[in-house]
Amino acid sequence: MDIKNRPLSTFELFKISLQAANQAFGSALAVIFTIILLTIIMVAISVGAIFIFGPLGSLLQIPVSLLVSFLNLVAMVAIIQILASKIEKTGITFGETFTSSVMPALYFIVSTIVLMIPFFVMGVLAVFSKSSLVLLIVAIVLGFLYLPFCFTLQVVTLRNEGPIGALVYSWQLGIAHYLKILWTLIVLMFCWIVVVLAIVCALKAWQPELFTADPQMMQFQMMMWMSSIPKLYLLLISIVTTALYWYAFLFMQGVMTALFLNLDYQHRTTQNRDIDLKLDNETPVIPSVTITPEIMVKQASVQTETDEHVDKHLEQVYTASDHTPQVIEQEEDRMPTILFDEDMARQLAQNELKIQEQQNKSQDDDAGDVGSIKMSHK
Repeated sequence: MDIKNRPLSTFELFKISLQAANQAFGSALAVIFTIILLTIIMVAISVGAIFIFGPLGSLLQIPVSLLVSFLNLVAMVAIIQILASKIEKTGITFGETFTSSVMPALYFIVSTIVLMIPFFVMGVLAVFSKSSLVLLIVAIVLGFLYLPFCFTLQVVTLRNEGPIGALVYSWQLGIAHYLKILWTLIVLMFCWIVVVLAIVCALKAWQPELFTADPQMMQFQMMMWMSSIPKLYLLLISIVTTALYWYAFLFMQGVMTALFLNLDYQHRTTQNRDIDLKLDNETPVIPSVTITPEIMVKQASVQTETDEHVDKHLEQVYTASDHTPQVIEQEEDRMPTILFDEDMARQLAQNELKIQEQQNKSQDDDAGDVGSIKMSHK
């Protein structure tokens, strides 16, 4: 199923995303483990600095926290690149996922800061109103306004756009396909809610005593139940739960990435068609041509052909009617030359005949002399 040929339905997008999540699961886990390892190293360095330098070492926690957050964003960009390579059926190496993810991550940070400024101002004004209704309305309006920018990360990652260019292109793509994006997100959210409810119902059927009316008591019961599980089983449950969580994460990112690629190809195809249509509708500009006598003679010879297309082309390019007197005068100038050439040819032919007759006569005379000599010799 190719995402470039036609618009895809929500079911087809989900099918492609499931396949991409299955194929990218191993590579995505490798990226995640690499980021976790780097995070552990950063945390260990910050903790060691605290023990060595005391209060001064605690200042290192701020850049370490920022660096860890940036590494998580780099991992997000790398995962999107892996999913896109699986969807488009192209290859990407493990090293390229990191080396080509640093700049898109920086661009996304800049674009997010630019995008959050007007939304932050609107949120602050809503808070100052001290009205729950106003806060709800502002939150809904901001959600609908933010929807066209949902492809900003995909644009900076897959189309190599800058921060402002990514915002502009994501807005154009989101506005052009607003309803399709909204419907896809609604279906995706509904599927996520169904999965969570299914897990809760299964757990409630297995351990009904865990679900009580008191939330604090429910939390206590959950902790007691987990402590009663053998350590090996608890480890296996943790691994399976983490794997399912990351698979669901890959699936949702795959849906958004596949949707972006499909809409992006449609948008670019439409733009190319508009450009081709504009070029076809443009009237060709015919440059002015200065017609010389040589061109006129060539035109007269070409016009004798029976090809109607050539005749029409010559009529569009050359304007022979404006130079008809010049052509007639040119032909009159050439007539004496043509007559003179014919007279000269006739005279040359007569001279050649006379020379040929003289040569034949001289050969006959030589033959007679040779015969008389032979007779006298006898």
